[in-house]
Formats: sequence, C-alpha cells, structure tokens
Amino acid sequence: MSSSTHDIANAIGPIDARGRLTLDEVLALSERHLALLREFVRKRSGPVVRAKEAVSDVVQSTLRELVEAREGLVFRDEAAFRSWFYTAATRKIIDKHRHHAAQMRNVAREEELPEDLPDPLDASALSRSPARQAIRKEEIELLALALEHLDERDRQILVLRKVFDVPASKIGAELGIAESTVNWRLRVVMTELASKFR
Repeated sequence: MSSSTHDIANAIGPIDARGRLTLDEVLALSERHLALLREFVRKRSGPVVRAKEAVSDVVQSTLRELVEAREGLVFRDEAAFRSWFYTAATRKIIDKHRHHAAQMRNVAREEELPEDLPDPLDASALSRSPARQAIRKEEIELLALALEHLDERDRQILVLRKVFDVPASKIGAELGIAESTVNWRLRVVMTELASKFR
C-alpha cells in the first residue's frame, strides 16, 4: 500500500478493490482539502469571475460535481483525488469565465448609438467636443470685445480664421493678400489682444 493510499485509508477507511469511495468517504476527503481548494479558486478566478461569483459558490459547485460523479470515478490514492478535485475546480472557473464574458457581449444588451456621433477619424470632430465648444465660446466673447478696436481688414482676418475656422490660404485669396500676410497679421492682432485682456 502506498503512503498516499495509506493516508486515505487512515483518513476515511479502506478504498474498495475498484478504488471507489462511498459518499461519506468523498465528503471526508473533500473536507480535508476544502481550505486549500478555496484558496486555489480565489487565486485562479480572474476579475470577471470574481465580480460575478463568490469563491464559496465555485467550491460548492465543484463539490456537487464530485458527489454526483463519484460512482464513475476511481481514485487509487490521495494524489489522484487531489488532481481530479483541482482539475474540476479549474474547469468550473473556466466555464464561469466563458459564461460571464459572453454575458458582457450579449447582443440583447447592446444599445443603438446615436446617429449624430462624430466620426472618430474625423479631425474636425475634436472641435465639436463640449470642452472645445466651451473654449470657443469664451474666445468668441473676447473677440467681440476686441473687434471694436481693430481696423476692417484685421477684423475680417480674425473673424474668418478664429470664428469660422477658415484656412489662411482661403482668407488670403478672398482679401487679395498672401497667406503669409494673413498669418503675420493674425499673430500681430492676437498679440495685441492678449496684452489687452490679461
């Protein structure tokens, strides 16, 4: 008799000649490994399973499977029992993970997205974000105050570029001046405005 078989015999009595355990023997042997199995399940359960299942539920499900399947199982020694026990617990964890992960992707839980969402690949969509809109509103209020002090051409450059976001090349074409002149005048005007509104 091996030492593992001897351990089982000491703990629960002799195993019959076929290596099968009675219900009482299965329960007694399970009780010996229960604390370690709980720790094993706690460590092996990922965040998806831990968020949805209690460790004790996974352990209980493993024990129920052992009790239900005991007549078809053969354990020649305690190592064979332990191997089956931890393998069954691992399968339970994997099954529960698959089940809960599938629930997270459940098509029935999906909601339609609003049609007016900006295209994430559209760079201009960034200018429509709430934060960007708030900044733009403040800029417009400051511009309204500053516009009173500018000459007509500088006012046009500032409004077209900062309010309507027209490219400098198009502003230049409309006003009959070079794009570099538009950019230069815009820098001058913005510097003047910044010094006035600090």
